[in-house]
Amino acid sequence: MAGRFPARRTVSGIIILVKSRTSAARAVYYVGPLIVWMAVIFGFSTDAASAENTRAGVRSILSRLAPGLAGRLTPAQVDRIDWNLRKGAHVTEYAILAILAYRAVAFGSPAFRNRNVFLPFTLCVLYAASDEYHQSFEPTRGAAAADVVFDTFGGVVGLLLCLWHRAAKEARSRETWQDEPAWDRTRAASAAAERSAVP
Repeated sequence: MAGRFPARRTVSGIIILVKSRTSAARAVYYVGPLIVWMAVIFGFSTDAASAENTRAGVRSILSRLAPGLAGRLTPAQVDRIDWNLRKGAHVTEYAILAILAYRAVAFGSPAFRNRNVFLPFTLCVLYAASDEYHQSFEPTRGAAAADVVFDTFGGVVGLLLCLWHRAAKEARSRETWQDEPAWDRTRAASAAAERSAVP
């Protein structure tokens, strides 16, 4: 049976490795996804994701999903749909970037620090600016200050989601804490103290 689920064994191995608290494993687990996503954003800033290419993709998708509607759309309307999708992609990209950066800065610690928000926000702004600078060297792309604003807004959305998730998690923990017997609460507090004491 175990041989039929290699992916499950791999995930279990990663979790065990992270729980072993080795520095290298924790760095890969918490920081690795952030680096990978930054590389993905960098790739989106090349000619492959230029307006000409995405506009052609929008036309192709519309013609397949709604051929009648696609035939009635003017080029200006297609351009507007493409523009909305592109700006939505900016917001989504940087919301994900902020969430991954928040996770990387927290590094598994349950304690909240101001840097958990400040550093991811700063990263989003600086990376957005550098991304536009990168696009200025692409023949079919261009730098736009407005895109930095969209990216920063996406970063704020991502951080707000992180804070909302943290608040909801703490609220659930308080409810569970109040429902547990006193001796269970004492044991849970001792275990949490031991975990936080481990570097």
